[in-house]
Amino acid sequence: MSKKLRASLLLAIGCFSLAAMAPSGAHLQTVKPVLLWERKPPQGLGGLGGFGEIIGFTLAFSPDGQLLAVAKTNGVVLLRARDGKEERSLWWQSGSGSIPSSIVFTRDGQYVLAGPKDDGSVKMWRVSDGELVKSLSGVGWLRPLALHPDGKHLAAGEAGITLFRLPEGEKVDYWVMPHDTPLFTSLAFSPDGQMLAAGTYYAKAYLLSFPSGKLIATLEQPYPSASAIAFSPDGKLLVVGCAKGTVTFWRLPECQLVRTLSTGRDEEIGALAFSPDGRWLVIGGQELSIWSVKEERLVGTVPEHKGRATALAFSPDGKLLAMATWGRVNVWRWQEER
Repeated sequence: MSKKLRASLLLAIGCFSLAAMAPSGAHLQTVKPVLLWERKPPQGLGGLGGFGEIIGFTLAFSPDGQLLAVAKTNGVVLLRARDGKEERSLWWQSGSGSIPSSIVFTRDGQYVLAGPKDDGSVKMWRVSDGELVKSLSGVGWLRPLALHPDGKHLAAGEAGITLFRLPEGEKVDYWVMPHDTPLFTSLAFSPDGQMLAAGTYYAKAYLLSFPSGKLIATLEQPYPSASAIAFSPDGKLLVVGCAKGTVTFWRLPECQLVRTLSTGRDEEIGALAFSPDGRWLVIGGQELSIWSVKEERLVGTVPEHKGRATALAFSPDGKLLAMATWGRVNVWRWQEER
């Protein structure tokens, strides 16, 4: 890491928000997220409202931004995004103490899928009444999910990639990976749907062509566990988070490494999220660092954050930022000032 980048990072760490300054000294935009609400299991009770032992770990906004689906023991809880009030709980229907590792809404917002459950299945519930309508089998345990932009395909990763057709839940393909491929930790489709990025427990991430599954590129990381992965909204950039607080930036479609960033903390990056307008990247670890995409610099941190981030998501309108940890959910109002 260069001296200039290290100095910028040290100024950013510990600050609630900082104004990004161009080399000429021009004053640019400041980001000031404000904590809106927080949910965690009450002391002495098992989980959210006493219904489960754990909440958090993973989450997803509904397409209209009105609901936030959050993992909890033996299922999912649907919360109102604006205030965190519970709408309903969605249950596995066979209690085993497992918690979903990934959650997605269908594109029309009518269904939410979560899993994999410990029996290797992904469950699909109807949002309007909470009814469990389908069980997608043959996925494996504790693996990531990704919804294709067309809303018709769901990818589930383990040692290979299983593809399902939605809303039928029919298994339509399985992409076999090389025999030495480690288990996948994260999946993301490119905005145009032509590529699937997959992070692994080793120091590798893969770019695969959709729908063929052909390997486009192997993206070598400086440290193990490509635990978080995200495409920029314009599809021109792929970012990968790994160990030792490191994030790599790859230009697409060339698959060229253009930057390696350190947050300055010896930790695994747990989550990454671009704002819908593509101007900001939030990097989740023990702190939530804010990266200005245009200025290519850290400009601040998100306030009132506790615990290692395991999931991050912006609401579709970009007005809210949600974070899950192991046992906590926080939502901030995303504010920008000049």
